[in-house]
Formats: sequence, structure tokens, C-alpha cells
Amino acid sequence: MNWREKIGYAFLKKGYKPSEHKRRAVNLTEAQSVFVIFTASTEKEAREKLQLLEIIKTNWAIPKVDYLVYIPFRKDPEWLGQVAGVKSINKKDLNWNLKPNYTNDITYDLLIDLDLELSIPTLYLAVMTKAKMKVTAQLTEKELFYDLFIVLGDQNTLSNYIKQTEFYLKLINQKELVYG
Repeated sequence: MNWREKIGYAFLKKGYKPSEHKRRAVNLTEAQSVFVIFTASTEKEAREKLQLLEIIKTNWAIPKVDYLVYIPFRKDPEWLGQVAGVKSINKKDLNWNLKPNYTNDITYDLLIDLDLELSIPTLYLAVMTKAKMKVTAQLTEKELFYDLFIVLGDQNTLSNYIKQTEFYLKLINQKELVYG
């Protein structure tokens, strides 16, 4: 982390009140809404994550799927206009400690962070978003802010992350656990 990220993380930790987040385990079959956040610094990365978003929309059969992409540049890159319907924020939308100027009053059943590495702006988005359950890939810096951590081990890929997330979200609150 650079010095600005360290300051942003320190402010986030200091201002975070776990009591404000009402945690609840949400099964994938009962989820009615999901909010997906991620960082995309290249067109390839954006397209890959948006394809995973389509898998979430179609395979998981969740009626309401919203998302927000953080673009780590001051100006939106040209390729962003070529990717249809992208909802994004960039560095101009951040304050000095990397907190996004973003508000969302909707309460979601699930929040899924697709970043496999630490991103302070998406971490702020996760904290600011009202969600019953927040899911991310396991990183020590994220442990205070999320409810479910997916450990990827040697297979640290987005597709594996989505498969593992789907697997564990289906297991939550099941009367009988079936291992396959």
C-alpha cells in the first residue's frame, strides 16, 4: 500500500462501526438482490468481470443485480465507452483519503466484492453499502468489513472465486448438507 492508501485504510478502520452493519446469513436461493463491486484497470479485466456478472445474473436467478466499477484513473479510459452500460466511478469521484463520493440507500441481500486484491475505494463502497451479507476473497485487511471470506489458495482466479462463492452461498442455511 502507498501512503495515501494507508491513510485511507486507517480512516476507514477508525470510522467503521460494526454495530451499524446488521449481519445476516443469506442463502443464494432466497436472495432477491445483489450488489457487485469491483476494480477494473484494463478493458480485458473489465470485460472478464462483466462476463462473471452475466453468469451471476443468469445462473443464480437473482431478480435484482446492480454493480459499480471503480476505474483507477482520473479520466475514464476510451475502452470504457466501448463496454455497454458500465456504471462506474473513477479517481475524480474520490476524496483525499480515497473515499468515493457515492450514495446508495438501497438495502441488498448480498454484496459481492470481485476484487482479489485490496482496493481502498471498493472497500469503502462495501462499508457504505447496506447489505445483509457481504462476501469477498479472503484478505487480512478486509476481515473487519465482510461476513463471508472465500479462501482461494493456489487457484487464485476470478472464475474459481465465483464457483466457490456460489457453492458456499448455496450451503448456507440448508437443513441437510450435501457434499458433492
